[in-house]
Amino acid sequence: MSPTVFFGAGSKSSFPIAQIKNQIQVVKDEVKQAQTAEQIQREIAKDEKAKGDAIYWAISNLDCKNPNNQQDFEHLPPEQLVADILEKDRRVAEIMAEIKALLEQ
Repeated sequence: MSPTVFFGAGSKSSFPIAQIKNQIQVVKDEVKQAQTAEQIQREIAKDEKAKGDAIYWAISNLDCKNPNNQQDFEHLPPEQLVADILEKDRRVAEIMAEIKALLEQ
Protein backbone atom coordinates (compact mmCIF):
# COMPACT_ATOMS: atom_id res chain seq x y z
CA MET A 1 0.00 0.00 0.00
CA SER A 2 1.49 3.33 -1.01
CA PRO A 3 1.77 6.19 1.49
CA THR A 4 -0.84 8.85 1.38
CA VAL A 5 0.41 12.22 0.23
CA PHE A 6 -1.71 15.35 0.62
CA PHE A 7 -1.07 18.37 -1.53
CA GLY A 8 -2.35 21.84 -1.09
CA ALA A 9 -1.95 24.87 1.09
CA GLY A 10 -0.88 23.93 4.56
CA SER A 11 -1.01 20.17 3.87
CA LYS A 12 1.85 17.83 4.78
CA SER A 13 2.93 14.61 3.14
CA SER A 14 3.34 11.60 5.39
CA PHE A 15 6.98 11.20 4.11
CA PRO A 16 8.71 14.52 3.69
CA ILE A 17 10.67 14.56 0.42
CA ALA A 18 13.65 16.32 2.00
CA GLN A 19 13.96 13.57 4.62
CA ILE A 20 13.81 10.84 1.96
CA LYS A 21 16.42 12.62 -0.15
CA ASN A 22 18.62 12.93 2.92
CA GLN A 23 18.27 9.20 3.66
CA ILE A 24 19.09 8.36 0.03
CA GLN A 25 22.20 10.52 0.23
CA VAL A 26 23.25 8.84 3.50
CA VAL A 27 22.87 5.40 1.90
CA LYS A 28 24.81 6.53 -1.18
CA ASP A 29 27.62 7.80 1.05
CA GLU A 30 27.68 4.51 2.98
CA VAL A 31 27.84 2.55 -0.29
CA LYS A 32 30.70 4.73 -1.52
CA GLN A 33 32.59 4.23 1.76
CA ALA A 34 32.04 0.47 1.55
CA GLN A 35 33.28 0.41 -2.05
CA THR A 36 36.37 2.40 -1.08
CA ALA A 37 37.07 0.06 1.85
CA GLU A 38 36.57 -2.94 -0.44
CA GLN A 39 39.03 -1.55 -2.98
CA ILE A 40 41.61 -0.96 -0.23
CA GLN A 41 41.16 -4.53 1.02
CA ARG A 42 41.51 -5.88 -2.53
CA GLU A 43 44.79 -3.98 -2.96
CA ILE A 44 46.07 -5.30 0.38
CA ALA A 45 45.08 -8.85 -0.59
CA LYS A 46 46.77 -8.45 -3.98
CA ASP A 47 50.00 -7.25 -2.32
CA GLU A 48 49.93 -10.06 0.25
CA LYS A 49 49.30 -12.64 -2.47
CA ALA A 50 52.28 -11.33 -4.42
CA LYS A 51 54.47 -11.67 -1.30
CA GLY A 52 53.22 -15.20 -0.69
CA ASP A 53 53.72 -16.18 -4.32
CA ALA A 54 57.29 -14.88 -4.22
CA ILE A 55 58.02 -17.13 -1.23
CA TYR A 56 56.15 -20.15 -2.62
CA TRP A 57 57.64 -20.08 -6.10
CA ALA A 58 61.15 -19.51 -4.81
CA ILE A 59 60.85 -22.67 -2.73
CA SER A 60 58.97 -24.93 -5.11
CA ASN A 61 60.46 -23.89 -8.44
CA LEU A 62 62.09 -27.05 -9.75
CA ASP A 63 63.41 -25.29 -12.84
CA CYS A 64 66.33 -23.79 -10.91
CA LYS A 65 69.70 -25.20 -11.87
CA ASN A 66 72.29 -26.39 -9.37
CA PRO A 67 74.92 -23.64 -9.20
CA ASN A 68 77.48 -26.19 -7.89
CA ASN A 69 77.08 -28.46 -10.90
CA GLN A 70 80.40 -28.60 -12.70
CA GLN A 71 79.42 -30.37 -15.90
CA ASP A 72 76.25 -31.17 -17.71
CA PHE A 73 76.49 -34.86 -18.62
CA GLU A 74 73.77 -34.57 -21.25
CA HIS A 75 76.20 -32.85 -23.61
CA LEU A 76 79.14 -35.21 -23.19
CA PRO A 77 79.78 -37.83 -25.85
CA PRO A 78 78.87 -41.41 -24.85
CA GLU A 79 82.53 -42.46 -24.86
CA GLN A 80 83.35 -39.76 -22.31
CA LEU A 81 80.41 -40.78 -20.11
CA VAL A 82 81.57 -44.41 -20.10
CA ALA A 83 85.15 -43.38 -19.27
CA ASP A 84 83.96 -41.16 -16.39
CA ILE A 85 81.79 -43.94 -14.97
CA LEU A 86 84.63 -46.46 -15.16
CA GLU A 87 87.03 -44.03 -13.48
CA LYS A 88 84.57 -43.44 -10.63
CA ASP A 89 84.01 -47.18 -10.25
CA ARG A 90 87.80 -47.70 -10.08
CA ARG A 91 88.09 -45.01 -7.38
CA VAL A 92 85.23 -46.55 -5.37
CA ALA A 93 86.96 -49.96 -5.58
CA GLU A 94 90.23 -48.42 -4.32
CA ILE A 95 88.46 -46.80 -1.37
CA MET A 96 86.64 -50.03 -0.53
CA ALA A 97 89.99 -51.91 -0.62
CA GLU A 98 91.48 -49.33 1.78
CA ILE A 99 88.52 -49.72 4.14
CA LYS A 100 88.79 -53.50 4.00
CA ALA A 101 92.53 -53.29 4.78
CA LEU A 102 91.82 -51.06 7.77
CA LEU A 103 89.19 -53.45 9.09
CA GLU A 104 91.54 -56.43 8.79
CA GLN A 105 94.26 -54.79 10.91
